[in-house]
Amino acid sequence: MFITKLEHYPIILGITWLQLHNVAVQFASNTVTFRSQYCTTYYHKAPVTVPGVTEKSLEPIYSKETGIFEP
Repeated sequence: MFITKLEHYPIILGITWLQLHNVAVQFASNTVTFRSQYCTTYYHKAPVTVPGVTEKSLEPIYSKETGIFEP
């Protein structure tokens, strides 16, 4: 997995990596489940669910001082 920090996006996962690991993203519960044959052969005996990181709101906030929206 290649990890990078791009503004408020904590990681970028390529399609090839996602296909290999057969990742199931559950946005409502903020979790990612790794359930591929690759993962269960080399890393875990059963699928693994990992909680996501909670970040601050991505909604821009209007600043009266500067007159612009700020992240």
